[in-house]
This record gives sequence, structure tokens and C-alpha cells, in this order.
Amino acid sequence: MDDGGPLGRAAVPPMSWDAPILSDDPRAVVVKDASSMRLFRPTYEGIYPGFVDLHVQLEIHADIRALAKKIARGLPEASAWVHVRRGDLLHVTRDHTTPAHIAATLRRICPGVRTVYLATNEPDLKFFAPLADEFDVICVEDIGVFRDLAKRDNYRLFLAEQALADHFAYRISTFRTPGNHFHGWLCDRIGWQ
Repeated sequence: MDDGGPLGRAAVPPMSWDAPILSDDPRAVVVKDASSMRLFRPTYEGIYPGFVDLHVQLEIHADIRALAKKIARGLPEASAWVHVRRGDLLHVTRDHTTPAHIAATLRRICPGVRTVYLATNEPDLKFFAPLADEFDVICVEDIGVFRDLAKRDNYRLFLAEQALADHFAYRISTFRTPGNHFHGWLCDRIGWQ
């Protein structure tokens, strides 16, 4: 068991998990339908012809879902999952992904929530330390199996974090996305997480 995460809290106990990503189990299928992006057709059609008509099917292995469910059992019922995209799009998201802005967004969208999971590509997780003054912050480093995935398979980590998001009362994306999966966003710019 870890003695604490990067923000000084006790970490979630490590779990062993090495299941494959794909499964033939029809119950493990997540469907992402880009048809709701018809509004963005002029923007995307010139760059990616046929993109708006795209129908992507990602299979998430039942073990990933089971892992997410197991981790979620330890979370308070009223918790928030926040995607904070920084790294590759920092020139766009810098002002919207500061701890102060994240805290203000959380207070506006889900007042009273104390536990927050940050799904982020920020390499220095101590950047988010000011959030710990007001929230119990959990990130990839606090969950042993997620920490291991981050070192060896970022795509599998992405799938696991997406499956975990389904167990949160509130979900906040970095960008304004179509549909109703997210309850809000950090940056009022159209995009995908």
C-alpha cells in the first residue's frame, strides 16, 4: 500500500490487473457516435471529409469496467470527475486549467462536492496542489494500477479513466462537447475533452 499520493493523501491500494483491452463480450461495448457533431460539419468537413458521419465503436473489456467499479466503491456518492487537458493544448487551455479556475468551475457546477478526480496529462501533478485546500483531490498517482498504466500504456489508462468517469455524479470536460455526458466544461471552446 502507498503511504500517500503526490498531494499528501493516502492513496488507493494497488490492484493487479493485466486484462486485454478488447473483448467479444457485447456488454463491454461503448459506442461513440459523432452524428451529434452535425453542428460542427463546416469546421470538420474540410479537414476530415466524412468525419461527422463517423461512428466509432470502442470495446472496453469487462475487466476495465470491473476495475473502475471497484475504485468507485471507495468514492463518496457526490464526487466530480474533471478532465484537465494541458500538455499538448496548453496554448489553448492555459487560463482555463489553473487550479483557481477549476475550483470556481466546480463550485458553480457542483456546489458541495468535496472529492474530485483529475484526469489530466499535466506532467507535474503538484501544479494542482492549491485545489487540496478546498477539495480531496485524486489523480492517476493515487491509484496504483492507474499509475502503472500511465508508465506503460496511456491508451489503456484513457479507457480506464473513461470507465471510471461513469461512476461520478458530476463529469466536467476540458472543452465544450456535444451531448449530455458532461455536466460542464472548463474552456468554452468546442472540442473533445
